[in-house]
Amino acid sequence: MRCFVCVKVPQQVSEILAKTSGALRGIPGVSVVKEFHITLKFLGDIDEDTLRMVKTELSKINAESFEVRIGNIGFFPSRNKARVVWAGANSEGLVRVASDVESMIRPLGFKPEKFYPHITLARIKYVRDRNLLESALSKLKLPDLGFYVSEFFLEKSVLTASGPIYSDLAVFSLS
Repeated sequence: MRCFVCVKVPQQVSEILAKTSGALRGIPGVSVVKEFHITLKFLGDIDEDTLRMVKTELSKINAESFEVRIGNIGFFPSRNKARVVWAGANSEGLVRVASDVESMIRPLGFKPEKFYPHITLARIKYVRDRNLLESALSKLKLPDLGFYVSEFFLEKSVLTASGPIYSDLAVFSLS
């Protein structure tokens, strides 16, 4: 099953992010994200035994709750070749928990990866009208946003034609 570890974005903040990313809705080749989260670690396809071990290791993480501030709009790999439009997520606590997740599951065979704290707003599959896309991208503005994190999740992701469907496999509380 396809899995990842994440922090979920609260409903009030999600509504503001959806309003922001709404400028991209309806542009051919662009799919706007419906459920916002910050991926701490993408695990990929794992079997039931690995899932059980991941849950055990993640339950050992002892970290404090923290605040996340949402800032700038960015693009992977770059604005001119954007494939992902994102909002930056700034927090020392977030970086610490992502590092803890990484170190706890590395012995299970997961490859280490650099953590880029962000919230994906939209994915761009192709660009049919560059001017239309540029006009929409220039309208993306975020107000000062933030939220507190007191838990993180192990999620299952099922890909469908209308977008991924997420379900909780485990919830881990922060102190």
